Amino acid sequence: DLLKTLQAAVSGNLETAVVGLLKPAAQYDAHEIKLAMKSYSVACPSSPQVPDGATLAEILCTRTTQQLREILDFYKHATAAPSQAAPSRKLIPHLPRRSKCNPFLVIWICSPLTPQPTPRLDFKSDLEADIASGPSGSFKDLLLALIKTSREKYSGVIDYVLIEQDAKALVNAGSGYVDGTDEKKWTGILTQRSPEHLNRGKTVTRL
Repeated sequence: DLLKTLQAAVSGNLETAVVGLLKPAAQYDAHEIKLAMKSYSVACPSSPQVPDGATLAEILCTRTTQQLREILDFYKHATAAPSQAAPSRKLIPHLPRRSKCNPFLVIWICSPLTPQPTPRLDFKSDLEADIASGPSGSFKDLLLALIKTSREKYSGVIDYVLIEQDAKALVNAGSGYVDGTDEKKWTGILTQRSPEHLNRGKTVTRL
């Protein structure tokens, strides 16, 4: 098919981009989240593996409520992809160089396709449970709040009173809390309010 053909022709970052563009958005996001979650399961003090919290934050913080629901559905119900990637060609540089054409190119065209193994990602799992056992602290609380998909939908009506209240609450939570930042207050507002509401709140805090 088209995906396997393109994977056989390109490699590296270009291959990653091509594969990503050809996958449905929810499938791609679920795949990246699963890889990020896997980094938490293998990371340990003696391992060079660093937990990939940046990917989790980028995807879960920027997707709409509907997009998050589609990601969660794929993550929970999708069948794992085969553990074998698209075939690739192996160069065998042993043709005589007297040929007018490039011998490496001839061998590349004529050589059989060799499947290259890739890590298997098992889906059909609950993202909430995975997050609960992976990240920790306030970051975990933020991610768990985001996947509840309870963010308010913008109604078209601008509530300036609520915007000002939220802006003041965020500022006070960050500076006036006895034991430091009131992270629960931040999490509640930033994961519940609509993007339009939050963007207007940023202008209030600058005044």
